[in-house]
Amino acid sequence: MGWGMIITPLMIGYISLIIFFGVILGSLMGFIPQNKLPIQTALFITAIVIMLIGWVGSNMSTDITSFGPSEVTGKIVIHPITALVAGFFVAGALEAAGAFEAMGDLLDRLKETPLGVVGTSMFLVNIPTLIAMPCGRILAAALMPAAILFGLQLAKDVGDSRLTGAIVFAFIVNAAASCGPSPLGGIGTIGEGMGRFPIGSLVAPQATGIILCTSVCAVIIKYITPLFPGGEPGEQ
Repeated sequence: MGWGMIITPLMIGYISLIIFFGVILGSLMGFIPQNKLPIQTALFITAIVIMLIGWVGSNMSTDITSFGPSEVTGKIVIHPITALVAGFFVAGALEAAGAFEAMGDLLDRLKETPLGVVGTSMFLVNIPTLIAMPCGRILAAALMPAAILFGLQLAKDVGDSRLTGAIVFAFIVNAAASCGPSPLGGIGTIGEGMGRFPIGSLVAPQATGIILCTSVCAVIIKYITPLFPGGEPGEQ
């Protein structure tokens, strides 16, 4: 059995996703010292590593599409929420490597666990706070497509188009606020410094508040705010 029979596009996607979160968690837990390798530089290197993995995979299996700089740059979408170049770059690499398909597969599997649809949705939209970065745009850039795809699939499965907005906008709210409790240096550290509190003192209350606000956002989108002014698409 050759390597082409073993390596699949989904496998490449999972490997890329594991490397990405490994770098993020490594930075947060101090395994990757910020004074020697800042998160922006680490993410840039991560994108290059993912590109190399995808390129090797495409040469070993005909099922994996051609993978190179043009495929990465073609997947990068500039949007106000994706303010960091590191976020742009790694988002393109993850998309080209099929990591979003792997993320979708993982979320589908989680839905079948005791977490269910609700638990899986809560996990997805709260990822930026659960893995708080000094700028929430880093994770938002990389995971926004996954949130959109999951929201669309969930709306289709349940038959309620509002769920797409509930997932996507709750994710945006969470990402926008998640820089506060970041142990790498978020806005919360300003309060800790001025109050002479130990570093990390405000992390838990901030994270709790953000998660609660995210849930409120999802509930408002689902039950109060019209998703389409004047009715559903196509209605006059």
